[in-house]
Amino acid sequence: MKKLMCYFSHNVEIKGIYGDNLVLDGWCDDEEGKNERWGIVVDIKSYLEGIKQWMDDKRDYCDRYGYNCGQGVIMGECEGKEMELGGEIYIDCTNVEWEADLEHG
Repeated sequence: MKKLMCYFSHNVEIKGIYGDNLVLDGWCDDEEGKNERWGIVVDIKSYLEGIKQWMDDKRDYCDRYGYNCGQGVIMGECEGKEMELGGEIYIDCTNVEWEADLEHG
């Protein structure tokens, strides 16, 4: 199975909650930036860790550059397996280690 890069923003819409998982309005694409798919499933704990990483990096960015940049994503690599929740098909990103990317903002 091809690895996909998964992304969500700090202000992502949470579309659903099923047990310990969130359905996010995030997206995935392949190594070439093609085959984009919308809708990802993440576990709540890793989502919170990703948001915390984003906040820590955001604080550093604002302190270092002296202004409030509003851009950035939380990203990680997944195996691209499909998962059905609530009658819809999403990409399973429940085992992703998230990192923040603010430098392009």
